This record gives sequence, C-alpha cells and structure tokens, in this order.
Amino acid sequence: MLKLKDTTNVWIISDTHWGHSNIIKYCDRPFKTVDEMNLTMLNNWNNKIMETDVVLFLGDFVCGVGNKKVAVADIFYESLKGRKIFIAGNHDNVKDKGKIPWIVGEFKIRYKDKTFTLCHYPPTESFDTHAYIHGHTHSGKLNEFENIFNVSADAIKFSPINLNVIMSMLK
Repeated sequence: MLKLKDTTNVWIISDTHWGHSNIIKYCDRPFKTVDEMNLTMLNNWNNKIMETDVVLFLGDFVCGVGNKKVAVADIFYESLKGRKIFIAGNHDNVKDKGKIPWIVGEFKIRYKDKTFTLCHYPPTESFDTHAYIHGHTHSGKLNEFENIFNVSADAIKFSPINLNVIMSMLK
C-alpha cells in the first residue's frame, strides 16, 4: 500500500481515450472533434494540476494500435502536469515499450486517515478499504454506490477530481 503524505494534493481520473474519435459517439461526449476533446481535457488537466501534485490515472489512457498508440501515449504523458501513477485499463497495452510505467490490477493507497482501492474495473466483490475508486463504465455518475466511485472522464466532466472531494462523500 502506497502511503501519500497528508499534505499532497491528489487527483484522480480515468478513461480519457486520447485520440479516440469514436468515443465521442459511443459515449455521447460533448465534443465535435477528437482535437476539441483532446485539447479540452489537456487544458482541464493542466489548469488544475501542479507539478508537485499526484495524479492517479485508472486506465484507458489512449486509443489506437501499435507504434502510433505508443507515440500518442508518450506525447500526452509528457504534456500532462503532475507526478502520475498509471493503472492499466482494458485499452492499455502494457507490453508496448513506451514511457508510461503501468501498474496492472488493483492498487491501494493510504491518504490522510483513509485507505482506497484503485482499479480500472468496478468491484466484483467486497473490498477491504474505506472506498473503491474505478473507471471503465463511462457512466455519468461519480458516486454510484456507497463508497464506490466512478472517475471515468465522462462521470467527472472530463477533468481530474480531487481525492478530497471523494473523501467528503464517504459514508
């Protein structure tokens, strides 16, 4: 379990799908073009995040295939502010040689006096932390069930959400 300092500013997001034009149609995203989507999410991220902040990314970073996908991932990885921790999603090929240091599976953190399970996928069984945070579903709701939070870009207005906001919603 990674223990983050209480004074650290922690942000979370998943399912940006950088470069994926069809995600606009599939998820009814409010963008006319993939360039508009990419630029909006890039600006949302970099306008909130400081270089010293920690950003937990819960999967599905870019969309594409092969070397082009790796190149796009590397460009966005380098363009986004913060100290980033990446948990792989179903569209992330962790075998490709890129700059992103992927974590596969669940990842647990302690922040302030709470513990969190982070994963790309929603929980399939009970969890042993204060909350479970995931992406993948692209639903429009942040707080789906008691202490289960969906941080897909679609659910959090295409902008990272601060972990303190999630903590304020814990039951």
